[in-house]
Amino acid sequence: MSNLTIFPAINTYGRGISEFTPGDYVHTGRCTWASLAVLKAAYEGRAPSFAEMVALCADGYKRGYCTNVNGATTLAKIAAYAKERLNLPIKAQWDYQEPLQQDWHGLIDANAGRYPILMQVAYGSRLIDVQTGVRDEAAGRGLRYHAIAIVGKEDAGYVCCDSDHPEVTKRFQVYAYDLRDKANNIVNSLRAAVPCGLLMLDMPAPKPLPVPKPAPPAPAPKPTSAPPPDPARTALAQIAAIATDALKG
Repeated sequence: MSNLTIFPAINTYGRGISEFTPGDYVHTGRCTWASLAVLKAAYEGRAPSFAEMVALCADGYKRGYCTNVNGATTLAKIAAYAKERLNLPIKAQWDYQEPLQQDWHGLIDANAGRYPILMQVAYGSRLIDVQTGVRDEAAGRGLRYHAIAIVGKEDAGYVCCDSDHPEVTKRFQVYAYDLRDKANNIVNSLRAAVPCGLLMLDMPAPKPLPVPKPAPPAPAPKPTSAPPPDPARTALAQIAAIATDALKG
């Protein structure tokens, strides 16, 4: 990826997490919880955890933050959970509106890879990875309301963790802002997917660099003593003095 801006720990992990548990046909709407788990990991400077996503969704359902047993939830409810239960700082919150009237593209363009972003879209089936050409698993069934985590940006588009994507546990997904077909229709991009909700976390202040301790003062030089007199020189001086006295007498 060229000109990449991304959270270091997420980049090291190199992929996202799936919202699905094999053989579980009940919890099929956990995309917003999976996105929140990625945002939380980015905030904490570590890799995302599938087990944590499952636990967050179960806790959210028990406490009334889900709208459905399958794990589906609204932007307002997931933001409330992030703030009330996880004590995560919220920098921007745009609740459901289809389409969003705020400048969502300006926000993600300025902040992707600097602040963790959860985006809900009205047409998940219209998202396609510009690097691989692969769509979400449920795209063929007309996937509608869906959530993704935006963790960075690069020249081709925005680096995302899309929990419904068949390659999410292998690599990031890169979604363009705006793509057009030959008839100039908007297709296969974030703009085509119609963003309808957005949550952006603040990030903790960077820890100050440790101030180096000053070097201890150099020890004072020890005083030097005069060398002892040379006995031979002393004897010669005494003889010279006696001779001088004798000549004077």
